Amino acid sequence: MKKPFLHIVIPLILGIVFCYNINVNTAYLFIAIIFSCFGLALTVIKEKGYSIVLIITLFILGGLLTNLKLNESKLIEFVDKEVEITGIVKKVVSQKDNYSKYVVEAKNQTFNQKSYDIKEKMIVKVKGDKYLNIGDKAVFEGTLRQPNENTNSGLFDYRLYLQTNNIFTSITSSDYKVNVLDSNKLSNMEKLAITFRTKIEKVFDENLTKAHSSLMKSMILGDSSYLDDDTENRYRKLGLSHILAVSGLHIGIISVFLIYLLGFIGLNRRSSIFLTVFLIWMYGFFIGFPTSVLRASIMFGFLMLANIIYRRYDSINIIAMCAVILLLYNPLWLFSVGFQFSFTATLSLFIFTRKINKMFSKNYRNIGKILSPLIAVQIGITPVIIYHFNYFSALSIISNLLVIPILSLALIIAFIIIIFSFFTISIFNYLISIKIAFLSLLLYITDFLTQAMIHLPFNSFTLPSPSLSNMIIYYLIFLIGFRVLNIDSFSYKIKRVTFIYLCVFTFISGILLFEINQKTTVEFIDVGQGDCSLITSGNKRLLIDGGGTPFSDFDVGESIVLPYLHKKGINTLDGIFISHFHKDHCEGIISLLDEINIKNVFIGYENTENQLYMDIKKACDDNNIPITVLKNGDKIIVNKNVNFKVLSSIDYIKNKNDDNNLTMVMMANIYDKKILFTGDIEKKAETIIINNNEKVDIDLLKVAHHGSNTSSNKDFIDFFEPEYAVIQVGYNFFGHPSSETLKRFSDRGIQVYRNDTQGLIRVVIDNKSIVISPFLPVRESITEFLLQNSLHIITFLLFLWIGIELLHSAELNISKMKGRLHEL
Repeated sequence: MKKPFLHIVIPLILGIVFCYNINVNTAYLFIAIIFSCFGLALTVIKEKGYSIVLIITLFILGGLLTNLKLNESKLIEFVDKEVEITGIVKKVVSQKDNYSKYVVEAKNQTFNQKSYDIKEKMIVKVKGDKYLNIGDKAVFEGTLRQPNENTNSGLFDYRLYLQTNNIFTSITSSDYKVNVLDSNKLSNMEKLAITFRTKIEKVFDENLTKAHSSLMKSMILGDSSYLDDDTENRYRKLGLSHILAVSGLHIGIISVFLIYLLGFIGLNRRSSIFLTVFLIWMYGFFIGFPTSVLRASIMFGFLMLANIIYRRYDSINIIAMCAVILLLYNPLWLFSVGFQFSFTATLSLFIFTRKINKMFSKNYRNIGKILSPLIAVQIGITPVIIYHFNYFSALSIISNLLVIPILSLALIIAFIIIIFSFFTISIFNYLISIKIAFLSLLLYITDFLTQAMIHLPFNSFTLPSPSLSNMIIYYLIFLIGFRVLNIDSFSYKIKRVTFIYLCVFTFISGILLFEINQKTTVEFIDVGQGDCSLITSGNKRLLIDGGGTPFSDFDVGESIVLPYLHKKGINTLDGIFISHFHKDHCEGIISLLDEINIKNVFIGYENTENQLYMDIKKACDDNNIPITVLKNGDKIIVNKNVNFKVLSSIDYIKNKNDDNNLTMVMMANIYDKKILFTGDIEKKAETIIINNNEKVDIDLLKVAHHGSNTSSNKDFIDFFEPEYAVIQVGYNFFGHPSSETLKRFSDRGIQVYRNDTQGLIRVVIDNKSIVISPFLPVRESITEFLLQNSLHIITFLLFLWIGIELLHSAELNISKMKGRLHEL
């Protein structure tokens, strides 16, 4: 079988994806894998149907491994319980004033005076001024929690990120509940790794500026936390983020340097290669073996082995083999951004480089050798970058062409400096000074280039996250365009199926696009303890409030609302409505005013004594955004299907600092369906609205003040008689939503949706119906998954089928050629 690992990795990946998104009982998967293995054995004996049964077996194996990984935590059984954890600090994540965060390997857990031996990593947060060091053995008391999962579609999933690192739980302890038992409880190898990292940090901190030291530590230790946000964003927007993590590029540079250095000091080639492979694996261990380094180390090892024993090296097959090894060890690595970047970049490098190089004429072939790998990598990683970060760097090829050679040389010099730093002889100190000066010069040049390019117009574009179908079609276009897939060699069967698919895809896409344009969507975005609603109707985009965090410096606008808008490809808002000037409703808007095009801001009142109002007004003035004050009875026409009417109580409220009751209440009329947005009004404002408006039945009520018992009184609920209610609420200390308020709704048969338990709430309205869909739970039933992803599944199966047919055809051709050669 040609490229056997490619045949293995594809069904394995499909099984992982399927069972991560679907709730499938592990017992069923065990039974299925037993029957599949039995069937596989039979097909091998009978020599028929082997490939199909193997694919099914690998698919089930991927699902089984995923389920086992998701359920391997022993601590997860004690979530939301008060426990006592004894463990050893393995990593210091952060240490700030009165707060610190660590990765701890738990060794023992005590619950209800029963002790359990375990070995599992977890996150430990310590409140107070007690700070721990790596290797400290300590006891932590607190409530065990699961890390927060993503509750808005498409955004960063912190829980999944930790799961890819084998972390499933966290605990928060006050400093007086942390008891340090011992220190330096590490293995000799762990101590060696810490010594290595400490040495590198010391060398660069003592000899370089803070910014340059952070950059070099990030590049060599593969930890972007050394960098400030501005530097990281600058490199990312220029398409240089791969430089900041240890990748195949780093391993390649280091390997070539080591082989040359070892050869220079007299070792023969075979010994140099073996020692280089050993040193590369040691380096990977010292920096914690990120997936990109594991992939590069495995590939480099096999490449060097092939070089020594003079065997041909099938790059695509080895890449697939690396993926199989890593996914068998941890199937959740498939969802790691680093894993996806590493493999798409490497695959593209091997698939497209030669094809691109051939496009350059003979006179420019040397330039082609430089540009073709850069272009090839960009082709591969562009969809992944857009999917995760929602930007496309127009200068990525230029920036890579200018910066990579400089930083590659800087990397080599940095390693020479590290080697020299272990010697105390004066000549080495002199050489270090020369190398440091040269390294600083290179880094200043890099700073100059990146700063200059980032300020160029159109250096990057914000784009929506592509769907799986779009990504597959994108890769197909390039594969066909560069004749990696030669259409002329396609059989009639492949051409016919592809044509039918394209017709069906175009037809279904047209229907979906038409339906989307005929519907209005209201999304109650989960911003924690705050309000934020996005309304999409045709080409109109409106935002009601923007969330915020009154009790921390977490920027909801920058971290949740803006990324969510970018995920949906929204760069312009036709209007933002601010209900009132409390942080949990409008602090997040400030970040939006500077980042996207906003045509109008609508408010219900002005308050020059409110600092939040003044900050928003200044940001609007700086960006030439008009502010309109709406009064009771004002009507905003969005389009023929959507309009808003203001139901303000401001004229009746004497206390102009009573922001809750000054809330601008709005009645949205969407296809004759009515939604009432109530902000934070309390009983006083509710009574005023009842007394000054005609009774009307509404379809959905945005529950006031996060479900507080001071709002949503019986008279107010009975006056509007909603069929559904949405409570925008998060973790809080106020007891929101009140059990009393929830009872008022349940007593009237009103179905309640909540952000804190169901994540983002999406309401889709047309002239016939109103459909409400919560984002959580993420893991769906098989039926829901198949219905929601049918178009993507069909596209992927077509792509997979074409690939299998082409591989099968290639194998038949090779067999025929071998037969002819044998005859000759």
